[in-house]
Amino acid sequence: MKKQIQTIKVFIELIRPLNCLMVSAGVIIGSIAGIGMDFSFALLIFLAVLSAAITNAGGNAMNDYFDRETDIMTHPKRPIPSKRLTPKSVLMFAIACFILAIIFSVRINLICFILVIINTAMLIFYERYLKNKGLIGNIAVAYLTGSIFLFGGAVVGRITTSAILAILAFFATLGREIIKDVEDISGDRKERETMPMKIGEKNSIIIANFCLITAVLFSFLPLVANILGKGYLIVVAADSVFIYSMFIAFKNPHSAQKAIKLGMILALISFFFGSI
Repeated sequence: MKKQIQTIKVFIELIRPLNCLMVSAGVIIGSIAGIGMDFSFALLIFLAVLSAAITNAGGNAMNDYFDRETDIMTHPKRPIPSKRLTPKSVLMFAIACFILAIIFSVRINLICFILVIINTAMLIFYERYLKNKGLIGNIAVAYLTGSIFLFGGAVVGRITTSAILAILAFFATLGREIIKDVEDISGDRKERETMPMKIGEKNSIIIANFCLITAVLFSFLPLVANILGKGYLIVVAADSVFIYSMFIAFKNPHSAQKAIKLGMILALISFFFGSI
């Protein structure tokens, strides 16, 4: 029994439960942004949360599987390098997660099913081919982040508002990923070919700032279209943080990408309160 409990604990560590929780929250907010507090969709939203969280768990397991060699040096305490799990067991677990997520999505609707299929393929393709490819890998991460909210909207059949949130998340995430590459340029030279290496740090930050200002512009659409309540005005705080990060990115990329993360959280809060 003790050994079984330890095995369960290792698998919980493998899936990174905090990440799964954040994905679940994104699906719920995407659903609420689409239709408000309508409890008639509670079962479908629950299935969507399970599907998204399990897909994310499979993606995290796949990450550990493909990074098992580099993790020996960079993350030796993770399940595979610490020999608490074998690569085969992690791979089989990831596949099982993806299959289960697809089964749950079938019970929701066709759009959700298609999104889970696409995102599963994207997660595998990213881990296998795109992770070390710089900008195209950044775009994949930004898409996966934005699609969480699109998925939430698709659950309730209302994707207009959630699509705005998805686009905002896409551009904010893309800007943050590029700035992170600027921050990590020294350590990445041996393993990755990133945008800052190709066009320089300053030019990369200019492009990242363009992504952030695009996110800010999209954040005004719900106000212009009057599709969210007064609670959405919290988005002004999020936009202020995004703009602040743009100014500090040239001198302090680390603080800038941290600020962008805060801005994204504030944007989520604004969509939530604007929808209820």
